[in-house]
Amino acid sequence: MKERVRGFTLIEILIALFVFSIMAMIATVALRRIFLDKKILNEHIAAMNQLELATAMIRLDISQMIDRPVRNNSGQLLQSVSGTSTAITFVRTGNVNPLGYFNISHLQRITYTGGGSVTRASWDVLDMAPSSKAQSKVLLSKANEWKIRYYDDKLKVYTEWPPADADADTSVSSTNEKNPLPRAVDIQFNAPPFGEVDLFIPIFAGNLHLKADNKTGENTGN
Repeated sequence: MKERVRGFTLIEILIALFVFSIMAMIATVALRRIFLDKKILNEHIAAMNQLELATAMIRLDISQMIDRPVRNNSGQLLQSVSGTSTAITFVRTGNVNPLGYFNISHLQRITYTGGGSVTRASWDVLDMAPSSKAQSKVLLSKANEWKIRYYDDKLKVYTEWPPADADADTSVSSTNEKNPLPRAVDIQFNAPPFGEVDLFIPIFAGNLHLKADNKTGENTGN
């Protein structure tokens, strides 16, 4: 008498398929979570790198601020530093020109503007011609509550530079000779998702003064 072979019943097959589908669903969710976490981590690293590069550039630029008045498109002589609570324009030294190979100055005019994002604008010339244009770049795509404060020699704090009580005119004056540069600049902002950032930047070239050129459209100080 032959032994009867017993197979799986329909209920057993359905139970096995149900268990397999549950395990497959768990594995899919786990893999999706891994990829999502990796994406979030990569975005976090990219944002951190952007913040580190931006703060390093801001520190480098402002710390090398120099007293060198500039001329605008109309030929008017302006303060070497002009700042509000949200923007600052100045001339910095230390622009790299290896071996003097490029026909550029070691001085550069810079503007930083904040409010939702941080933008850096630079000019190829200090004393601008009517055709002079700035080169702008967004350093930080997210920067809220941007505030700039300026410290004088007595560490008195101002929200604009030159101070409003010094001279209402934006052109160069005898007052500018007394307070050409702030002693330090403090920039505060919120950089999601990292939170509050506070950059206190001393100015090292406070006693160095360069005269503006008489011609516009030329970058002197090579």
